[in-house]
Amino acid sequence: MPNDWTSTRRSLEYFCARRERAPSEVRRRMAELGLTEVEGQTLWEYLERERYVDERRYARAFANDKVRLERRGRQHIRQALRQKGISEAIIEQTLNDLDPEEYAAAFRQVLAQKRRHYAGQPNAPLKVRAALFRAGFEPELFEQIDDSEA
Repeated sequence: MPNDWTSTRRSLEYFCARRERAPSEVRRRMAELGLTEVEGQTLWEYLERERYVDERRYARAFANDKVRLERRGRQHIRQALRQKGISEAIIEQTLNDLDPEEYAAAFRQVLAQKRRHYAGQPNAPLKVRAALFRAGFEPELFEQIDDSEA
């Protein structure tokens, strides 16, 4: 069965190399391939050793993409990483390592967008705050909002 083993290994290498993958995604893919427990464990160790799978690297890339591309807050990122099965220690370290300037810029962008969207509506400041909360930004950040501008 070396041919099957080699093709399975190459398939997983390709799967992991195409983009960052959560460890849970890789394990799910391994299960789909029908590997035995021993084969799966051996292959998992290989993937980790060769750095095809790296939970910390995945969490960093995921969080940075959420802030830069989707302008999401820490609360949203924390919940999404939990759903992906990332350990709490890595989640906290990842959130602490976010670039404060990029994070503040994302917050300001969402704030400005929501202010424009809700301008002139009744309860606009409340709606702006609710939208920021839904985007996953911490309520502590809301203190810097001047409600007269919202």
